[in-house]
Amino acid sequence: LAGFRNALVNGDFFIQQRGGTNTTGAVYTWADRWFNRSAADNIQRFNFTDIPPFNYQAGVSTGGLLEQRLELQEIGRADRFVGTWTLSYWANEVPQTPVVSFLNAGAATGEVGCTVGSAVSGEVRGTWTHYQHLITMVTPGASNIMLRVALIANATAARTGFTGIQLEPGPVATPYEQRPISVELSMCQRYFFKLPSGAKIFMFNPTEDANDGTFIGTRYGNVLHPVTMRSTPTVTGGISGAAAVVDSASTYGARVYCTNQGAANAKYIYSYTADAEL
Repeated sequence: LAGFRNALVNGDFFIQQRGGTNTTGAVYTWADRWFNRSAADNIQRFNFTDIPPFNYQAGVSTGGLLEQRLELQEIGRADRFVGTWTLSYWANEVPQTPVVSFLNAGAATGEVGCTVGSAVSGEVRGTWTHYQHLITMVTPGASNIMLRVALIANATAARTGFTGIQLEPGPVATPYEQRPISVELSMCQRYFFKLPSGAKIFMFNPTEDANDGTFIGTRYGNVLHPVTMRSTPTVTGGISGAAAVVDSASTYGARVYCTNQGAANAKYIYSYTADAEL
């Protein structure tokens, strides 16, 4: 089987840079690349051992949506998303029919729906069943910038678990593609990067005489993103014992600095996030 079949990223919820395990509201706060579309929904990331090789599942509350947004290379062009595709996943309740559609920026307008076939059940392991759907892609709207893939939890069960989610070209569901962790992390970091807990980026002092009482001492630090991000991100930063200012943000990195520091005041960046999600 050819590599990189799965168009979805982090379909087993292993990568979790943000560190959250529970999310409510239309936000990205938990496993990388996965969005909680509705403020009424509740999603939790659970560790489990029921169906190796998967270690994590997304538990979605009654009727909730579990969504990932895939960027198009060019606005209004389907790119690779043409013809027949297959969406497959494991679930521990009978889910509702997923939604696959093209959307505009902001994901609120211009929706063009693809045809999603009924669920076909396959292998069963305990309470878990493998499902697949045939997807017939359509021509996106002229302003569409993304493909939305949304799984929908059972309409009555308190919580539906999902894992091993895969979207691939063709009419056949193949075994879940487990890419190397380093590769999957890099794919996630195109959209979001967080300085790991405990990491420190020490800042430099361009004014050694900053404590002479006549010059405003400034400390500068530069954060380089591990991969080029999708677009110029929204950035935040934190500096030890000083108010941080973040500027010069780009797809490659950003500058973090503080002012009014004496020459003896060593400073370091202890937190930094860059968000370029769709």
